[in-house]
Amino acid sequence: MKKKTEQISLFFCDFDAKGIYKINCAMKYFEKARFEVADEIGIYDYIKPDEGERVTFPVIRVSSKYLNPIQFENRNVLTETSLDIPDGGILCFHHRMIQNGEVMIETVVETVIVSDRHGVLFKIGDELTKKIWEYIDE
Repeated sequence: MKKKTEQISLFFCDFDAKGIYKINCAMKYFEKARFEVADEIGIYDYIKPDEGERVTFPVIRVSSKYLNPIQFENRNVLTETSLDIPDGGILCFHHRMIQNGEVMIETVVETVIVSDRHGVLFKIGDELTKKIWEYIDE
């Protein structure tokens, strides 16, 4: 399974007064990775909106587990993102934040592809499903 990884150094402002990382701050890194994966797959090539209509990727559900605290003394972490096969129109992104080889945070972000004008789901067709399979199996 293909995983997108990025080595990052967390910001000072992302830690509380005791030097523990605030889990909600991880979402900015996970959101960046989510859109980068969508761009790598080329989702826009498979979704054909009407003229003047935009495609959006709203998050419908997030679940996170803070497995181990990230300490300020070692702000360097690896982010890892993978994608599940869409089921019922839902794209499921799995994110992990890893420090010194140990998983610190696990987050699952479920998103859909929606028309901004009509507020309706775009169908994830066979071609896009095939492209996602190819991406996952790289």
